[in-house]
Amino acid sequence: MKGYLGPKKEGQMHRSSHVQRCLLALAVALLLALGAAPAAPGAGSQSAAPWTFMVYLDGDNNLDAWGAYTLDLMAQGLAAGDYGNVAIPVLYDHYGDGGAEQGIVTAEGFVKLADVPEPDMSSGDTLAAFLEWAMEGWPAERYVLDVWDHGAGWYYLCSDSTTQAQESDDPLHGRMLVDELARGIRAGEAAVGRPVDMVLFEACNMGMVEVSYELGGLCDVMVGTELTQDYEGIPWERTMATLDATPGLATMGLGKAMCDDLVWSYQTQNKDASMIAALSAIDMSAQEELVAALDGLAVSLASNMKAWRGAVGGAAGAARNQMGFGGVSGYFWFADAYRFADEVGKRIADARVDRWCVRVKAAVANGLYTATGKNLVGKCYGLSIAFPPSLSAYNVACWPIFDYAGCGLDFTADTHWDEMLRAYYGAKAKHR
Repeated sequence: MKGYLGPKKEGQMHRSSHVQRCLLALAVALLLALGAAPAAPGAGSQSAAPWTFMVYLDGDNNLDAWGAYTLDLMAQGLAAGDYGNVAIPVLYDHYGDGGAEQGIVTAEGFVKLADVPEPDMSSGDTLAAFLEWAMEGWPAERYVLDVWDHGAGWYYLCSDSTTQAQESDDPLHGRMLVDELARGIRAGEAAVGRPVDMVLFEACNMGMVEVSYELGGLCDVMVGTELTQDYEGIPWERTMATLDATPGLATMGLGKAMCDDLVWSYQTQNKDASMIAALSAIDMSAQEELVAALDGLAVSLASNMKAWRGAVGGAAGAARNQMGFGGVSGYFWFADAYRFADEVGKRIADARVDRWCVRVKAAVANGLYTATGKNLVGKCYGLSIAFPPSLSAYNVACWPIFDYAGCGLDFTADTHWDEMLRAYYGAKAKHR
């Protein structure tokens, strides 16, 4: 989830100088949205642009006004050159039950095309319909899906407060599980007959192995952070200008630009958030090797967990990268996958374990482009993985609502990671 990290110092407010104008535009948009009308089609008669950048903007929570801020920055980026190489269709759900808007970002700002009856942004069906509308309406050579909202790693994303307020026996009502996200993307791509090229998470904690593996085969590149992301996020006035001016940029090249620009903004404009300056562009073709290596490591560790429990626990503790707020009982209990493997290799003298640790680190290094602030060098390598420190913490984090091994994750179904965790909890520490 995006989080506020304190006031900026004097001279660091220029990116936020548009917030008042954004809030005014948002107020007008909310008034217009009260008379919800049938959804309008996109501009399907247009010729294909180099890029269609689709923003699935779930502002039906405390992030509503910051959605307008993001779109304003994108408009600034387009206005820098106004080359017409990027189309930006948007579904913007506002806080409350007043409905949503379909629109498009232009160099002049966000233009509403239609009012939309109140959507459930936590539903894969809503996401699939948005993808179909945007991809058919604005055909392009390449497509980016920007999922914008709170994020909680493998737990959930896209919190819809209006849906949550409705009576339901489902404790996950109004929250999108990761397998639901994948289902929605898959359905939207099937309807159009073409995959998206990139899935970007403008949301916290989505840079997880569990998430990237779930999206296997659905995109070429995934972009996300393994840490918290603050309200301002990617400096779109800079990144969108680059994309519009260089439409031939490769998909991974765009991902790298996002990563570099976010760290740049935290170093120059948003220094109070430099502690979380981390973003990764993930080559999805490399995820099979990473998951195979993690699975091999999990099996090896579980085979002698009673002897190695202390070393495994120490490695996980050293690799945890979450701040002490924002998760279940204050913590998400996520560990950096590369650093975990590195710490295990240092602590356990076993040739088989060491081989798997080397494979995990190589897979991360070869499959990601990660940009971080200086304070995170050697701490964050781009992808985290679930590792609660104890069975009680595991149960708090995973039960009764968020069942790590039973919520449809491909990662837990295809690997022995959860079995390794349970072996760890079941083993008693052995003192050497």
